[in-house]
Amino acid sequence: MNGVVYAVSKEELEATNQREQGYTPTDITGAVQILSGSYRPTDKVWIYVNKFKEGERRNSLPTPQFPIVQSYVDICLSGCLQIERGFPDAGDFAREFIESTQEWSVYWGNDRVHPRRAPFAVPAASKIDALLEKHLPKLFADIQLAPGRWQ
Repeated sequence: MNGVVYAVSKEELEATNQREQGYTPTDITGAVQILSGSYRPTDKVWIYVNKFKEGERRNSLPTPQFPIVQSYVDICLSGCLQIERGFPDAGDFAREFIESTQEWSVYWGNDRVHPRRAPFAVPAASKIDALLEKHLPKLFADIQLAPGRWQ
């Protein structure tokens, strides 16, 4: 896979760990190969991995209820294009991202008008969710992604 290595402060790493709660931070320092530039990591290099349990992987594929959302693709590809602009040695970084990403799907929704990536549109989204889950647990568990399919 291609990726970007960048330095963060202790506070930034803690904020990333909080934001990426559904993933497991995994130390890949020994596996990193820097392809260009003079930067060499002086500390650990982390990647955030979704560790699936046996049989769980099938449940994580895009579905009509949980499609790929364009707002997330936009975030990823905007980052790739930013890397291309700032680091000409990165080559076709956006193309490499598209070609190396697996399991693209026909279940793909364009949510640009109303993005589903709440942490970027609503910074307090995780705190709001925690409050709702605590005080309205049954209703919170049944919230559906728009458009809802209530019967």
